[in-house]
Amino acid sequence: MPPGAGVRPERSNPYSTECAWARRHCGGGRRRRDRHTAAGVITAIAAAMAGCSSLGQPSLYERLGGEPAMEMLVNGFVDTMRRDPQLEAKFRQVNIPRLKLLIADQLCAAAGGPCTYTGNDMRTAHARLGVTDAQFDAALADFKASLAAVHAPPDAAGALLQHVEATRADIVRR
Repeated sequence: MPPGAGVRPERSNPYSTECAWARRHCGGGRRRRDRHTAAGVITAIAAAMAGCSSLGQPSLYERLGGEPAMEMLVNGFVDTMRRDPQLEAKFRQVNIPRLKLLIADQLCAAAGGPCTYTGNDMRTAHARLGVTDAQFDAALADFKASLAAVHAPPDAAGALLQHVEATRADIVRR
């Protein structure tokens, strides 16, 4: 008998593979082997919905316009900060493409999009920069202008601004 003859092909186990719905709608999520227990079901639902808005309602990420709008927002924000006289010195030694990627991932994840932020926490990332309150305010003004430039809905823009404002204590050092 040739090798493999008479052997049934392996079937994928639906309880150990990546959840297609979560991958498509939330950017990830793994099903668990213990799904048949009450704890397993709850864990699976929580994992599938992590980062997603409630069913039937668009996430903040979707309300902002998804990936194209996020890309335009981040590009405009970083480019505006680099031209800002109060901030330009902070960007002289920075890898701009990497910075844009990190900011995009962070904002996307915060807005419930399919991204995962893998950079340092804000305190660590900004520790040696000596960012002042005035510089943070200037960056926030640049962010507001970038939100307006991508025509973000006011409620979605306000929610994203709250996320950015919440980072102030970790970023400002003086």
